[in-house]
Amino acid sequence: MSTPTGFRAMTPGINKAHQLAEQWGTQTAVAKERALLAFNMTAKLIGVSAQGREIINMIASFTRDCDWEGDSRPLAWPDNQRLMDQTGLSPAALKRNFRALAEAGLIAFKDSPNGRRVGRRNTHTGKIDLDRSYGIDLSPLGVRTPELEQIAGEDRRRAEHMRNLAHQFTRQRKMLTSIIEAATDNDLPGPWHECAEDLAALAYARRGRCDTARLESLCDRIAAVLERANTAYSAAVDKFRKGSSSHTDAHEATAQDETFDKNMSPMGSINEPPIQNTTEKKIQDLYNERQAANAAQVSLFDAGDAGE
Repeated sequence: MSTPTGFRAMTPGINKAHQLAEQWGTQTAVAKERALLAFNMTAKLIGVSAQGREIINMIASFTRDCDWEGDSRPLAWPDNQRLMDQTGLSPAALKRNFRALAEAGLIAFKDSPNGRRVGRRNTHTGKIDLDRSYGIDLSPLGVRTPELEQIAGEDRRRAEHMRNLAHQFTRQRKMLTSIIEAATDNDLPGPWHECAEDLAALAYARRGRCDTARLESLCDRIAAVLERANTAYSAAVDKFRKGSSSHTDAHEATAQDETFDKNMSPMGSINEPPIQNTTEKKIQDLYNERQAANAAQVSLFDAGDAGE
């Protein structure tokens, strides 16, 4: 059992890690790959440093798959010198990271009476003899794996929501820009100068990193400006169409229709589609043409090939 031994200063975080280790069993046991995947996906989210992440993965490499079963314990007993050689950390840095991982509820310490890490395995089953093994216990990480998976899922959903908001803001910005440019080029009446100023202010506020609340606010603000621009543009276009239709008489409309029909009917040698004669000439007709032209009389049927 992983219980405090009195060799380390007890803190609320370390005591909680020991309590998590005691919850390990058949109902809470998880596979090694699942625990490491959940940890690596959420290490930065729960405040684990890069050195702490490396230490956890290195300690887990000393465990076997059978150690993560409910009737065993994911316990590892590498000495500090080996860990320092592989990580490049100093003794003080290694000790500091161990304490930080224990405070985070990811590892627990099972110390031997003399403070050494040592382990024994059954020669037949290969499982750890828990009564004679002491070292670093990864049971708290295994117990917290469902919690870490939930944190990772929430982070994925939050990231997906942020991407959707970013795409929405970009689409609305491009639509608003095109409306303002079209209205300005055609001299349509409307609040285009004010809309352009609002668009510039929103685009400037969008620069850099934004949290979810700020990006949602920017999307709502640009949607309001886009709606105002759409309403003004539609009103200006309707007014322009009504004004232009009242000054056009029926004679001009008929003339335009006749011109349109005339242009659509190809006439002359330039516009008229060519007619290709697809009738193949017979070989006897070719012979008669050559005879009429006083060409040399050669029988095409009696002529031999190049070999003859």
